[in-house]
Amino acid sequence: MTSSRAVRLRRATAVAVIGLVSVLVVGCGGGEKGDAASGKALFSACAGCHALADADSTANIGPNLDDAFRAGRQQGFKNSRFEGTVLRWLKISQPPMKRDILTGQDARDVAAYIAEVAGTEPDSAIRPASKVPPAATKVTFPH
Repeated sequence: MTSSRAVRLRRATAVAVIGLVSVLVVGCGGGEKGDAASGKALFSACAGCHALADADSTANIGPNLDDAFRAGRQQGFKNSRFEGTVLRWLKISQPPMKRDILTGQDARDVAAYIAEVAGTEPDSAIRPASKVPPAATKVTFPH
């Protein structure tokens, strides 16, 4: 194996390992468990901006959480992946949402709550589940 090929192989391996670790950490919520019941009470601080059917919130300043997670649910993603996503969003949020608006156990609890309930209703104002075309649908465009 040539020297440059060995270097490329080591770099590719390092990138793959870093990517796998990132997916595991984000996808599993970092390993500590959240309490969804506690998270539901804490979500009231989020309900002024985010729509979530279970919380009877219809706000539209931030993303609609039901719509954000519906496709993932339809694909069979596990709640741990949703929890990890919410925790990541809390860390990297952009204005008007304050970065790290929730931290520690509070963040884990809200993430567990959202992961349990978001996107569980089959229909969406944006894209009803019954109207989503199958992936194999052939699309033709007029000339």
